[in-house]
Amino acid sequence: MKSFKFFIIAIFLLILICGNAAAQTRGGVQQMAGSVPFSKGVNMTKWFEGTVWNAVEIHFRMFDESDFIFFKNIGVDVIRLPVNFHAMTSGAPNFIVDPLLFRLLDQVVDWAEKHQIYIVLDNHYYARVPAPLNNIQPSPLTVARELPIIWRQIADHFKNRSEYVLYEIFNEPNNITARQWGQLQGQVIDAIRSVDTKHTIVVSAVSHMDGVAFDSFEALFSLPNYSDRNLIYTFHFYDPFIFTCQGAPPLNLLTGVPFPYDRNRMPPLPDTLRNTWVDHEMRAYENNSNLTSLTRKLNRVVEFSRRRNVPVFCGEFGVLYTVKSEDKNRWLQTITNLLNERNIPWTIWEYSGHTSTSFGMFNTPNGNHFSELNVELARAIGFNPPPQRPRSTEALRSGFTIYDDYFGRDYWVWYPVSTNSDAKLHLFDTNAADGEFAIRWENPLSSRYDTIWIDNVYEQNYSFLVQSGAYLEFKARTNKPVSINVLFLNPEIDSLIPWIMYFTVDSKVLPPDGRWHTIRIPLRNMTEQGGLQDVTYQWHNPRGQFTWNRINRIQIAMNNQLPDVPDATIWFDSIRIVRP
Repeated sequence: MKSFKFFIIAIFLLILICGNAAAQTRGGVQQMAGSVPFSKGVNMTKWFEGTVWNAVEIHFRMFDESDFIFFKNIGVDVIRLPVNFHAMTSGAPNFIVDPLLFRLLDQVVDWAEKHQIYIVLDNHYYARVPAPLNNIQPSPLTVARELPIIWRQIADHFKNRSEYVLYEIFNEPNNITARQWGQLQGQVIDAIRSVDTKHTIVVSAVSHMDGVAFDSFEALFSLPNYSDRNLIYTFHFYDPFIFTCQGAPPLNLLTGVPFPYDRNRMPPLPDTLRNTWVDHEMRAYENNSNLTSLTRKLNRVVEFSRRRNVPVFCGEFGVLYTVKSEDKNRWLQTITNLLNERNIPWTIWEYSGHTSTSFGMFNTPNGNHFSELNVELARAIGFNPPPQRPRSTEALRSGFTIYDDYFGRDYWVWYPVSTNSDAKLHLFDTNAADGEFAIRWENPLSSRYDTIWIDNVYEQNYSFLVQSGAYLEFKARTNKPVSINVLFLNPEIDSLIPWIMYFTVDSKVLPPDGRWHTIRIPLRNMTEQGGLQDVTYQWHNPRGQFTWNRINRIQIAMNNQLPDVPDATIWFDSIRIVRP
């Protein structure tokens, strides 16, 4: 009888072991160990990072709750939110995180929790000023002291939030040894756990050393065996790099690489890239782009996961916007299928890129309106986009608001264009004329060429408004005599010249008395100025060719015909186009 009991127990254990093995295998494909409560999502870039180097520069209405509703409807269950945490502190010695940043992040987390979408707070940059184009960021050793300090504040702020919130310690650490990074990351884990033992932490491995890129999935093996069991290990996947990133720095001159390899479609290698790493990668592309090679690489991720018994997460993968759609979607579908088969969750890079080097999911590189999603791309990665509605190109018939506490989502704000480091733009000044916030432009007159650019994400047709007597209205105040030009620009596309209409606001219109004044500029009273081409920097005198049918930018610029005036400050509020 006793032997029969042992036999029954043995059978039960065998079933349990086999069942567990089966659970980690799908169709003969090994799956990662551990579990993650989300599966697929997007990176919401250029919102709290990218061109943002201070909390007061955040264009908060770039996205809103409607995007989260849209995400839920198409199948997104996780958002990775890159944030430039390091630049948004008080600096040495205390590195206090700007309360404004927490206030804005709280609203984003509210939306995520309300719609039951996980959100990864990704510490994406660690330079305090923008790095030169193409330069590898400085070593995280340069911020080793402040990194635990900053994360302790972040964790303390969000410790009572739901488990939908996750912390990602560092994006793509580079120029640091694996041993140094392993130790530093461990210190940050301890700092977080000193105030928050609940939330999951996302940990990463070294991605660059001495300018040489590593496969981040291979670098995972170099990480220590952290004792904390509430961790997810992340990696990025852009293989083959000469396909996914062709046309962007440092591959500007290389375009037309197909996926997978097709000898008849392979572009010639530019002479300037011969005998470089790109030359080597082009020769190896036939092998590196095939399914066997890509499968082998992602199998290494599974091997790491199972060997350490830890979950993994593909935080980034994607293809540059300009790559041919058929090839791009084929690669995206291939990679998402491989990830899904292995039960590896992912977030695509990126939702909306807002730059010429965008990896975004829209039909234009600057797209940010979910009614213009690239349907084929979305379906290739397994989302369920609704039918799309083409944006109307008809003339605008009614007035609209450009700024009221925040810039509208269809505007992209660029900060003062100047070599003058003293000029600052603050989008959240609390001394407002209306509502809660105003725009404060500090010290713009120490350089006569400072300019605020307010770009339309989509061109707008003002022709009917001009005929109807519409005017630009805004409130402003200043403490010094100033002269500024308000300009409307046509787009510079191909051979088109960006013709300009302008109106000068001087001390007669805006007295330097520190009081708020309402300024109205009839659009039909503006004067054609000419046009300056950005690429050739060639000035063209007026030819009567400006058109109100195509407006893609509004500028507020210093009148460079007047002397510099130091220590001036100008405030703006309630910017709108009004139709009588």
